Order: sequence, then structure tokens, then C-alpha cells
Amino acid sequence: MTEYDLPWKEVLDAYLKDFLELCLPEIHAGIDWNSPIENHEQELPHLFPKSIAAGRVADKLFRAKFLGSEQATWFMIHTEVQVARQADFAQRMFTCYYRILDRFEEPVVCIGIIGDGSKSWRPETWQVDVLGCQLRFSYPIVKLRDFIDEIERLNMSRNPFATVIASHLRAQASAGKPNVRFGFKVDLVRSLYEKQWQADEVRKLFRF
Repeated sequence: MTEYDLPWKEVLDAYLKDFLELCLPEIHAGIDWNSPIENHEQELPHLFPKSIAAGRVADKLFRAKFLGSEQATWFMIHTEVQVARQADFAQRMFTCYYRILDRFEEPVVCIGIIGDGSKSWRPETWQVDVLGCQLRFSYPIVKLRDFIDEIERLNMSRNPFATVIASHLRAQASAGKPNVRFGFKVDLVRSLYEKQWQADEVRKLFRF
């Protein structure tokens, strides 16, 4: 667990639609947003032993309805935020996938939100090949560092999750630099109130 993990649960609860619209528009377009999005986070402790669940502080599990599809009506969305490089992350995502599929017997979309500082670490595939028995699991990831040259555009966006990403990147860049971080947060508050954000929404971002 790191200082950046816990705030993600709150922002994904509040801004799931905005996150998908900004970062994964194909998934956003496949959801019936006129139907309620169900939060099934309470199911996660039942899916994983305590030894595994202890490190899964930034997991979220939602249930959404397909938009105008003849496929199964509902599907599960699992998101996991990882802000530090971890060798077994992709395998953990596969574990999430099959346990959620087994529990709900509905299609599952797993999404990794990768918030580390590396350019190259992109854990989007896990595969195994043992004596001809093969398995390849791929899933979409959102690499937050890919937005590092777009902070000004993010700051100007009306999408709340654009501000979340910009705040995360600037918080990382100012780690260990309290004066720089204070100045960034003053600017952040000013810009959020100019965008007519509510006080409780501003407080959530201050945890980054």
C-alpha cells in the first residue's frame, strides 16, 4: 500500500463514467448509462483470501448493463490501480478475472490503471505455456504517465477525471518537495472552484 492508493477508490466511485469516457472510450460507448451502475466492492473480500486481499486496497468492482446488445445483458467491470511496479501484477489481474467470472457467471472486463513513474512498464498481458497447455490473458490498461506532456490540456478539460490524472502526475513530481506541492495545490484549488467544483469534490483530490 502507498500513500496514493486509497484516494483512487473514492474517485473511481465518483467518476467511473468520466474515467471511461476520457481513457477508454470504446468501453464507455458500450455501457447503458441510463441504467444504474452497481457497486459490488463488498464482494471482493469473499473472492480473495486475506493474504491476497491485504494488498488490494485500490480494487473496485462494478456491474453495468450493455448498451443495445444481444449479448448478455449485464457485465462486471473490475478496476485495479497500481502505482508501484509489481512483477506479478498481470497474473493477479488474471486471478481477479477468473474468480469474478466464476462468482457472477457474467462477462468480465478487467482494467489496470498504472500510475508508476516508469515509461516502459506496461503489464497488459499474462500468459503461460506448459507442455502444450497454453493460456494468454490480455486486458486494457491506462498508463497515467502517457499523459505527462498533456497536463495543460488536462487542466483545461471539463472532464473531472482529467483533473484527477493531472493531480496524480503533479503530486508524483512534487514528492519530497513540500513547497512545490503547496504551490501546486493552491493553483489546483483555484482552478477547481473556477470550474464550479463542490467543496467535497475538492477535498477528495487533496488526498493525492
